[in-house]
Amino acid sequence: MTTPKRPPASPAPPPVDPPLPELVTPGEVAALFGVDAKTVTRWVLRGKLPGVRTPSGHHRFLRTDVDRLLRQAGATP
Repeated sequence: MTTPKRPPASPAPPPVDPPLPELVTPGEVAALFGVDAKTVTRWVLRGKLPGVRTPSGHHRFLRTDVDRLLRQAGATP
């Protein structure tokens, strides 16, 4: 008596990368707050809004940080 053959195992699904955080530009932040983009840059220099720099030197901001600052300012994100 022979044992039945098992069907081949299906390959494991490829690993899923975690989603990238949403980044916004100084212009987008400025539009949300009703200020000039240069004001947003000053906020970064004063430590009011943490930001990251792209390899080309541009500022970008985590959407979660911007939403937090909006809540602190009394606005709805």
